[in-house]
Amino acid sequence: MDKKVLDPLVELSNYFKKLRSRTLNIDILEQMEKDIAITLCKLERILIPTFFDVMVHLVVHLATKAKLAGPVPFRLMYHVER
Repeated sequence: MDKKVLDPLVELSNYFKKLRSRTLNIDILEQMEKDIAITLCKLERILIPTFFDVMVHLVVHLATKAKLAGPVPFRLMYHVER
């Protein structure tokens, strides 16, 4: 795969990987908030415009939500909903 396509996808997957960790560092979350906007801009250059709707924009707010509510694994409701 072309490096121009692969790099933003890897950055996005690393973003979700860091969010799903059991321990979060506030400094890292603040840096992630800044970096995800750049990553989404890189994806906008690659993907078709119809891919980007409101749901893609919500990725920007996940790090802020993690700062307010805590680590994601402790907030998941999948096991309760089953």
